[in-house]
Amino acid sequence: MFYKKDRTIQSTLFSTYAIILFISFIVFSLFFINWQAHKIKNETFVSVEQITHNLSASVDREIQMLDTVSMNVAYSNLVKERFSTYVDYHVSSSDLNSKEDRKYNYTNNIKILGDLLTAIIGPNRPVDQVNIYAMNGNVFSSGLNNSMRIENITEKTWYSEVINAKGNKIITQNTSDEYLSKYFSSPDGKAFVSLYRVYFNTLNVPQGIIEVKKNFKQVFKDLLHYQPTFDENIFVFNQNGEVVFPILKQDASIDYYFDILHKSNYTSPIFQIENPYSRKNEFIKFIRSNYTGLTTVIVIQKNKLFTSLNAFITTIALASIFILIGASVLAFLAAKFITTPLHNIYKKIRKFDFETLSEDITTDISTNIIEFKTLNQAFQKMQIKLKASLATQLLIQNQEMQSKMLALQSQMNPHFLYNSLSTIQAMAAENMDKEIIVMCQTISKLLRYISSDKESLVSLKDELNHTLDYLKCMEIRYEGDLFYTINIPDELLEIKLPKLSLQPIVENSVKFVSNTNPPWQIHITGFIDGNAWKVSVLDTGPGFSQEKLLDIGQKIDHVNATNLLPSLELNGMGLMNIYIRFKILYPNDIIFKLDNVHPHGAHVTLGGPL
Repeated sequence: MFYKKDRTIQSTLFSTYAIILFISFIVFSLFFINWQAHKIKNETFVSVEQITHNLSASVDREIQMLDTVSMNVAYSNLVKERFSTYVDYHVSSSDLNSKEDRKYNYTNNIKILGDLLTAIIGPNRPVDQVNIYAMNGNVFSSGLNNSMRIENITEKTWYSEVINAKGNKIITQNTSDEYLSKYFSSPDGKAFVSLYRVYFNTLNVPQGIIEVKKNFKQVFKDLLHYQPTFDENIFVFNQNGEVVFPILKQDASIDYYFDILHKSNYTSPIFQIENPYSRKNEFIKFIRSNYTGLTTVIVIQKNKLFTSLNAFITTIALASIFILIGASVLAFLAAKFITTPLHNIYKKIRKFDFETLSEDITTDISTNIIEFKTLNQAFQKMQIKLKASLATQLLIQNQEMQSKMLALQSQMNPHFLYNSLSTIQAMAAENMDKEIIVMCQTISKLLRYISSDKESLVSLKDELNHTLDYLKCMEIRYEGDLFYTINIPDELLEIKLPKLSLQPIVENSVKFVSNTNPPWQIHITGFIDGNAWKVSVLDTGPGFSQEKLLDIGQKIDHVNATNLLPSLELNGMGLMNIYIRFKILYPNDIIFKLDNVHPHGAHVTLGGPL
């Protein structure tokens, strides 16, 4: 058989403190780490979201400049008027018929048109180039390149898309321009972002297409100059899935991000994937611009995103180890410090028993710890209370024995025996042999029940049988003037209650009801009320006087307030005797109620918990 090894108080306290400290600190550390990790994670995600939003907004702002210039050109009546003259290459006015006048007018319109476009572009040059394409092939350019030329507009790759847009803007990226590329040396500088929209005349008839251009490096300048925070990669895709930023050839590992964004049902703006090309866990944050149709994507490897979080967790883990070591040392010192006074208290408790209860062991212990002094004082108070408790227990036993003796005397008082013998004598004179036999048998059973000292608690069934024997005697004595009913459910018959508690109440009812005119009625009823059982005795007598109810109520209140049991005397036994014995049996759940019923009669209810 396995036995646990005995342990010293010091080792027990040390292990207990160590376990409590370890569990408490681990729980706190895990909670703190989880809370801080969640906080850092959220702050990191917010930071990534803000970066993505700022970069996307930066591109939108640059393209909005292109759109603004395009709209200014499209809605300028002066531009429409001068461009029409340029396209027609003649003047329909009758005042201008000579060749010199037409040439002068054409040259003058070209100069004015160029000035208008220069003014629209403005001194800050938000765009690099404005080209106006006429449907007949004439092209007027202003900006870095100021020229006029003839081009077949229908052969342009963007022509059909722009015409179908019906005046809405169309944006293309990474387009090259043979006229503007010579002004830039770097590969990024030779690429341009273009915005197109159909150009209408004053009659709202399509006359051509406006093209506004800006250098790629200027449109994506914030992305080019961005310093990575988490070693992240930035990509920009157009609606066709083409890589707009950075300028490089299409690559399957980069195209994968566009595919996963547009072909998968991701509702969260930031999510985690396992990249099939790099075999690494990555977080993807994206923003789709409704204005430009561009999708800005930031890709961050998980381990790099949470570098600060991992460093924080490592720091907390190391700090936790050192704190736990220090806490263990403190637990050992505390256990050692507590051992001596606690051992003294243990020896006092071990020495204590009922044989030495009368000895005075209320000595102090050598310690400055308030808790131990309080514990020692509590032990001394426990000794005092135990002495008092034993005295009270002896008193209760004495009261119980006294109650039995008084109940026996009450049942055996000379008046009861005299009346019973007189009744038997009268029945003998009238040769009522059967009644005499029943009377004698019943009185014998009553005396046997009363004199039995086997137990102080009996079943309700036994108490009812004893009460029924008593009522049979009274029924014979009063020759048919006494009537009674007993209605007790079977589930209450095994309930335990103090012996001689129901019959004295019935006897009290018979005593008072016989002072009135017959017939006399007594009703005994039992029932269950919630979690309690109750038995009531109801008679048709004069009921309790107010003085009697007040006197018994005051005695009951005194017992409840002081918790002291008064000495019982033969003259004062009765109902208080029954209450006190029920109080001992059910200290906090006693049911004991006295009242009168209308129009007359006394009602006594007693009971207790099931």
